Amino acid sequence: MRRTPVILAIVLAVGVLVAGLATAQEESVIRSVIESQTTLKPLALPSVQVSNLSMDGAYHIQRAVAKALQEKGYSIAGFKASLTCWERQAKFHADGPLFAPLFKRGRLEPGAVVNHNDFVNLTIKIELGFVAGHRIDRPVKDVAALRKKMKAVFPAINLVNDPFAGMKNVKSLDLIAGLAGSAKFIVGKMVPVPQVDLDQVGSCLEGLGGEADPIELSIPLYRDGKVVSEGKCTDALGGQCKALLWLVNAVIKRGWTIEPGHIFLTGPLGCPVPGKPGRYKAGYGALGAVSFTVK
Repeated sequence: MRRTPVILAIVLAVGVLVAGLATAQEESVIRSVIESQTTLKPLALPSVQVSNLSMDGAYHIQRAVAKALQEKGYSIAGFKASLTCWERQAKFHADGPLFAPLFKRGRLEPGAVVNHNDFVNLTIKIELGFVAGHRIDRPVKDVAALRKKMKAVFPAINLVNDPFAGMKNVKSLDLIAGLAGSAKFIVGKMVPVPQVDLDQVGSCLEGLGGEADPIELSIPLYRDGKVVSEGKCTDALGGQCKALLWLVNAVIKRGWTIEPGHIFLTGPLGCPVPGKPGRYKAGYGALGAVSFTVK
């Protein structure tokens, strides 16, 4: 009978030791991600550094990194979705999409000149963006409620920094903890949601701007005059309304508060493109075009 308290004490001690080890591992990863964000140092896989890393653990690391960066002056600009198609989810062993914060210092305007050396590995993604018009601190019920909270839509280019030495063994948990390559992004012309012509923009904004029948729109990305990628608005979770609703609610679920002016990038349209030097242009139909240069 006396052995029970001893066994219990040993179990408790082991539990404390394991918890302490996990905490130390997470703190090490947090420091590594911050260093990678601020100095462009390649990042080791968090899933290798932290034993039994979970999704909650990965988002805990992400939030701790974001908080530390905010203390260094990295103001939050909004949030972006990633792995918004099943092929990408399968590649990174994910059960669904993920998100990460964007920072104001990464915002660029159309016509920007992007230096390839400002990234560990540069990947270019054509996307659509939305702007919150109201504060959101609780889940949004449906698209009808979401429409009332959005102020504008804009064409966007997501300039992703892939910080890992190689993408072969990268998992979704690594992407979450590593801020999903959050770096720079180009914000095109803002168009108020009620003014969007759905007959031209089509299913990109089905349900947000009115009741017009959607027409699918292809969005090409050119490099030096040649098409290097082409996407459709439905590439992100089957439609922009669905993708935006998921992103907003996922952000709220993880304890963030959305403020007026926060932007949302709803996921890649078409295949991501390696950031080779050249002159780029993406055409978004009624939303205009976005041009930029990579040197």
